[in-house]
Amino acid sequence: MNYTSLIKSKLFLSVAMLFLYGFSQAQFSSSPYSIFGIGDRQYPYSAPAAGMGYAAIGLYDHSSINVINPASYASRDSLSFIFDLSINNRFNYFKTKTNSDYDIQSHTSHLLMGFRVSKWWGTTIGLTPFSSCGYAIESQQNEPNIGDVSYYFKGNGGLNQFLIGNGFALHKNLSVGINAAFVYGDLEHASSAILPSGDYYYSLLRNRLVVDDFYFNYGLNYHNSVKDKYKYSIGLIFDNAQRLKARSTYLATKSIFLNSTIIDTIVYSETKGKLISMPMHYGIGASFEKDKWLFTADYSFAQWSQMEINNESAKLSDESQIHFGARILPNSNAYGHYFKRVVYRFGGYFENTDLQVNGNQLKQYGVTFGFGLPLRKTQTMINLSFDLGKRGNINNNLIEEYYGLLRINLNLHDIWFVKSKFD
Repeated sequence: MNYTSLIKSKLFLSVAMLFLYGFSQAQFSSSPYSIFGIGDRQYPYSAPAAGMGYAAIGLYDHSSINVINPASYASRDSLSFIFDLSINNRFNYFKTKTNSDYDIQSHTSHLLMGFRVSKWWGTTIGLTPFSSCGYAIESQQNEPNIGDVSYYFKGNGGLNQFLIGNGFALHKNLSVGINAAFVYGDLEHASSAILPSGDYYYSLLRNRLVVDDFYFNYGLNYHNSVKDKYKYSIGLIFDNAQRLKARSTYLATKSIFLNSTIIDTIVYSETKGKLISMPMHYGIGASFEKDKWLFTADYSFAQWSQMEINNESAKLSDESQIHFGARILPNSNAYGHYFKRVVYRFGGYFENTDLQVNGNQLKQYGVTFGFGLPLRKTQTMINLSFDLGKRGNINNNLIEEYYGLLRINLNLHDIWFVKSKFD
């Protein structure tokens, strides 16, 4: 490793330490809909996919790390290392028929490293979010024979995953891959009610779920070119239905409201085992590249209706997603014209989400666009992507959620194990 690479490595490690601290402190969701299941599921999309409507299944790109389809790891250059980290900045606007609110969040996202072990084997190691929970809801209701009761619902926490992924080239046009992830973290949901009964009484129900188990998903990719005029790629992904080990604690207490003195512990229970059943998930995608253009699209389906937590149905629906996008790179070799070397991306998506609320399955849709900004004399790139979307509606006393997401990504390339002629 030459001196320049050593400096780059130390700089990256310093940034990574700050990144990991921010990652450990972050709460990734503020949506009321994260009350369901294991919260808002987080997918570690690459920067190119994030700008192209999150269409990632059919991408086979040696310059980025595509965790969605681990078969893509086999595309890695033989001597290059890729470090990839992202920061997400999100604005949420929530609306009901009578009220509205907004929230702004900024947090670190994934940290990934990709390299090639041999000419037929590529590896990725990293830390990414798996799901996130964060909400606070307050309401008042007049209950017969009781009076005005104040209800409070609050949730926080999240699950992360440390993954090691491997992609293997079975043939020059065919590769397979697997992500082996250790999922860990905790989710906490609390509900309380203040009851007027002479003195005010405060009732609290608290449920905490601590998860630590392995999770696997698989990928396949076929890629080829036709007379050197254009290239195409077809990808498949599959997550088998699997159960995650967890520990669940449930506590119900009653307190005097004025000084929070606990009068009585009503219920306490603890359960351990394979308490979370994750659903089967599969998807298919394709990409087509000709000259300066690339087009990509994919479809995926997840059987969330089969999900159980602590042997009880999570009351979710099956989820289907359609993602599509395009990329244009005017001229990667136009070193005297910077904006011709910039990558321009755009796309969109539509989802029948896993959320079934008041008899309505929630829809989610949005548009994305982004830019890949190359640094001089290197393959390193700063990527910006923007996502403007909507989830839910105000019908049947639901919450309508609008959001804008700015993702800032550093995709750092370095060539290792090449000795410089000059220091």
